[in-house]
Amino acid sequence: MELKEYIENFKTLKFKWGEVDCYRFIRGYIDLKFPNNKLPILDYQGKSEALLLNKKYNWFEEIEKTFKYEIIDCMNHLEDGDLLILKDGFQCIHIVSENQVWSIDIHFNLVGLPLYKGKYLRLLESL
Repeated sequence: MELKEYIENFKTLKFKWGEVDCYRFIRGYIDLKFPNNKLPILDYQGKSEALLLNKKYNWFEEIEKTFKYEIIDCMNHLEDGDLLILKDGFQCIHIVSENQVWSIDIHFNLVGLPLYKGKYLRLLESL
């Protein structure tokens, strides 16, 4: 399944902690692209469990332990599938597709936003 088709599958889904949220959205695509990856499998229900796991696990550290990756520091070199990790109290992860960053938002469900400056990750292979 291509990334564009994967994103399309989320257009009608409503946000739900542990099922349709930014972690499940990105994790699902990573699992499709790298079926043998060793990222931890996090099961949780509800906001309080998600908050606990969000404090315990750091997306960047988990990716660093389980993937060869490249840091992309220039928006002109981004490719579909590159990841953007943001942490502002709560860490969230986004994926690049068609010159936007996509994620699942608690209020807006699937949302695509314009690219913005930041350091993006390109997963190269699972360790």
